[in-house]
Amino acid sequence: MLKHPDHVTVAVTDPAAAIGFFVLLGFEHHKVMAVGVCLRNQPMTFHDRKLVFLEGTEGITVELVERK
Repeated sequence: MLKHPDHVTVAVTDPAAAIGFFVLLGFEHHKVMAVGVCLRNQPMTFHDRKLVFLEGTEGITVELVERK
């Protein structure tokens, strides 16, 4: 049973809008990273994805993963 989550990942199509939403909820923008991912159907093609980490109260981190 999940009792004290400390990290949640959410896939979003518009990271800027999602950041704005979570900031309104009291989260603070912590860090942004870009990663290259290889999709299963396109094994030789890499796509850049943005990861955004927001810190909330009580040690909760929200990770936003850009989904194109």
